[in-house]
Amino acid sequence: MTFRVIDVLPFLAVIAGFLTAAWLSESAARLLGAEQKAQVLDAFVSARKLHILAVAILIAVVIWRPGLGWPLVAAYFIGASLWGLWRLRSLNLPEPALHRYVAGQVAIAIGVVLCAAIVLLRHYNQSVV
Repeated sequence: MTFRVIDVLPFLAVIAGFLTAAWLSESAARLLGAEQKAQVLDAFVSARKLHILAVAILIAVVIWRPGLGWPLVAAYFIGASLWGLWRLRSLNLPEPALHRYVAGQVAIAIGVVLCAAIVLLRHYNQSVV
């Protein structure tokens, strides 16, 4: 079995999305005061366990049925990003910080959806041949 860069390319999209989001979130956090930072952390604390459980279930489904799992992964991350956007908007953060947090959410969703699309295309192209 040989290593090909093209095989890891979809996962590089995910990594790039998460790294971009981390950088943007850190940049946004620098624009906030201590109370606003605590407000952001409190807004998402209840969702952390749910996200970890969902990702674990999605990994199992992707391993079991890739054709079903990858669309579910994409749908979950789009939904989680939309929920995160709604949650962030409800906090009344300063516009520059809000825009950076939102851009981070979008970067994650784009990376995951791109990865899922590439993997699905490969999966279906291999099963047809």
